[in-house]
Amino acid sequence: MNHFNFTELMCKVDQFNDLYTKQLLLYEARAIYEQTVLYADDYLKQIESALTYFQKVNELSPPADEVRQKSNNLKIATCIIFEMLNFLGKGKNVNDLTNMSLLASIVTGFSKDNILNTVQKGFHFSKQYHGVIIQEVNDVLQRLQMPLIDIAKKY
Repeated sequence: MNHFNFTELMCKVDQFNDLYTKQLLLYEARAIYEQTVLYADDYLKQIESALTYFQKVNELSPPADEVRQKSNNLKIATCIIFEMLNFLGKGKNVNDLTNMSLLASIVTGFSKDNILNTVQKGFHFSKQYHGVIIQEVNDVLQRLQMPLIDIAKKY
């Protein structure tokens, strides 16, 4: 019995910040999955329902530039929060990354899982995409007498 792999779809759904939209899309994905199980022999019906659903998700998906911008904001916000925790002596050497990611999620509105995945993989900034924002952040951090964000460092 063949089933559709919804891994790619779940990644797309995770790009939405609106929890209501996410929930609706995930409920619909579950319904399609259950239909797939029910109509295992009717491949055409499976394909049609999956294609309809993928079209709906693609129509609702934010444009690539917007996704990239959100990703950049996630990195910057996470870095700032984690660096502030380090400055307070509450960094990842004494705390669990999951709890730190949860805090960053509450403060920023980004998904805890996205933040945790980003931090676990590690990330870096580029002057082209992050330079202006990092400079603004560093100006504020300097006035607060806190450590600056190093654009060349891998976090």
